[in-house]
This record gives sequence, structure tokens and C-alpha cells, in this order.
Amino acid sequence: MKGKSEPETIHCLVGDAKMRRDPAFLEAKTVFASMLNAYRRRDWSTAAAALTRFAEIAPPALAGLVPAYRARLASLSTAPPGPEWDGVFTAETK
Repeated sequence: MKGKSEPETIHCLVGDAKMRRDPAFLEAKTVFASMLNAYRRRDWSTAAAALTRFAEIAPPALAGLVPAYRARLASLSTAPPGPEWDGVFTAETK
């Protein structure tokens, strides 16, 4: 969120209890978690590969994450952050 300087956890309701048990959703959740772990480790190529897989299987409610993370990964891989980077993204625009 623009204007924030401290990390914030953002939650998004994308389905109900039935969806939470759906094997396709569980796979997407696992793939996204692996992408985030690679992203936080600065392993841009692994994160990009996981994001590509996520794009193939993501439920429609989560599809908007893909272009945002693709842009971040492209930027971070060409201009890696300094050693103080903690994985937090700072929004420059609303």
C-alpha cells in the first residue's frame, strides 16, 4: 500500500470452505507459497518458474497477482536490492 513503510500482511477472501479443500486450489496455494519463498530468498529464476506455473493453475480470483509479481521479478532481477532488503515491496503509486 502506498505510503506504508512497515510490512503489512494483506489477506484476500477468494472462496469458501469448499474451495479451501479443492485439490486445484491447494495446488495453487502450494505453488504460490513456493514462489514467495524463492522471491524472499532472491532466487528470481525459481520464483519466475513457480509464478509461471501459478499462472497456469490459479483460480480467477487470484489471477491478478501474476502481472504484479512478474513486474516485481523483472525489476528485481535486473536491479537486485541491497543486502538490507527484507522482501518487502514498497508501492510507488496507488
